[in-house]
Amino acid sequence: MPQSRRCRSACVLFILSALTIVPTVNGKSYQDFQLLNQDECAPLDKKTVLQLPEAWHKYADFVKICGLRQKAGQTARVSIISIWADDYLNAQPANAKWEQFPLPLVVDQALRQIGQLPELYPTHQAHELKIYYGKWRAGIPAEIKLHVYNPAAYGDFDYAPLIWNRTTGLYETKGKEVRHGVGH
Repeated sequence: MPQSRRCRSACVLFILSALTIVPTVNGKSYQDFQLLNQDECAPLDKKTVLQLPEAWHKYADFVKICGLRQKAGQTARVSIISIWADDYLNAQPANAKWEQFPLPLVVDQALRQIGQLPELYPTHQAHELKIYYGKWRAGIPAEIKLHVYNPAAYGDFDYAPLIWNRTTGLYETKGKEVRHGVGH
């Protein structure tokens, strides 16, 4: 009996240790990065939406801008502009179908497009996109990481990060791979 208790205690200790270590290992790639809080995104005024490509105009009431700030209260030099697709669809008749929404834009302070996300933020059908940003250089995040929570069988995944190219003044994807089964 005492040997069985020791074995059970060791197993419980092992499981608790594993549960503590796994989130640390998975979360390591996001260490020192900030998570974009969708609650801090603001509606983009209709006049500004009209400055975007025409495909955006019909969604004007559902377009938001999300500043990537290093510290609270700072003016964002880089922002994400996206259509809140779920809000748009909820405002449509019950039989409304998913549309081919324009992909989110990464823009500078003058609303010049300096990058693009591979899917909608904050949600794309059943997916939920989480945006992490960091590695600050000259007041802008030098790297934007994209993690997707996906309830489908193949699970969560990460897109290749967007990396700031100082020479071109654009965010570029480094690598095309998507890693499946990455939990954060």
